[in-house]
Amino acid sequence: MRIISLITSCLFIGIILGLLLSRIFFSQTEEDIVLDDVVPQTEVLVQRRVPKFEDASSISVKNMHLTESESGQKKWELWSKQVGFDETTGIAFFKDPKLHFFVNEKNDYFETTALLGEVNQENGNLVLWNEVKGDYQGLEIFSEYLNYYNVIKKGYFHGNALAKQDSLTIEGKLFEIDVAAEKIYVTGDVVAEILRVSDGEKNPIIIKAPRLIYEIKNSQIVFLDKVQTVQGERVIDSEKLTIYLKKVKKKQVLSKIIAKGSVNFKDGEGTLGTGEILTYYPKNEYLLLKGDPVLTKGDNIIRGDIIKHFLETNRSEVISTSKESEVEAIFVPGEGLRRLD
Repeated sequence: MRIISLITSCLFIGIILGLLLSRIFFSQTEEDIVLDDVVPQTEVLVQRRVPKFEDASSISVKNMHLTESESGQKKWELWSKQVGFDETTGIAFFKDPKLHFFVNEKNDYFETTALLGEVNQENGNLVLWNEVKGDYQGLEIFSEYLNYYNVIKKGYFHGNALAKQDSLTIEGKLFEIDVAAEKIYVTGDVVAEILRVSDGEKNPIIIKAPRLIYEIKNSQIVFLDKVQTVQGERVIDSEKLTIYLKKVKKKQVLSKIIAKGSVNFKDGEGTLGTGEILTYYPKNEYLLLKGDPVLTKGDNIIRGDIIKHFLETNRSEVISTSKESEVEAIFVPGEGLRRLD
């Protein structure tokens, strides 16, 4: 009888969890949902209760492994050292859960692990807490909590949230994960640090902005709303900034940076630059200024269609885009800027 009871409990929990997780990831979005009611408030961290797997009101099973597939294509896969379902609250608890959510036909998946977790039967929401870690194609996200909201099909890492990928580190208050679109949205005092291959840790690039969008598929990170980029004594201020990454020996490294909108550049040697677009090429250590660009150092002034400025040698070139283009250059003896004819 005890064996029959255990088998029945395992089957019951398997069915319940299968229904819950299918509902979490694949049910239709409800209409008329107010997002403010479901998106977590990052200022207040929810205190999770400690699940009691051995309560008389719960059914508990150890070493659970569940998989959901359709037409040979995996949808999700779950492992947990211990699972308990509380019939009185409709809450399923997990100990050491690991969840794979498959995003395409190649069986690429977003992995999430934690020490504890729960699924609410009433609304289908998933919560993980304590040493939460997410991993997708080498991008690792660490936080205290993960909330997955069924009605909007998105997950939120919050509580000392931090992301790492090779030479890139990102900090922010809230990481929103849109697995289907392969995008990550980070908001709240965003700080990103990029280590260049040639510099190691000597001259990291620090970028600060209110928010960013990481387009994983395109290897691009877009910073928005008053962005400041600092590398040593060099500073770039802009409305928007995009960093482009590329794979070198299976690692993501910085390819180039494009700043747009009211761009201001300065270095530690008195060189100032303005324009609408600035493109920085780290491999060859030069930048291009476009959009009514002006470069000054002391009383020296350069204007033209495009200004190419070499950072290591502090020299500049003016590039004309047509024969009718005008170039203005004012030079004062003893200053560092010079035009190359």
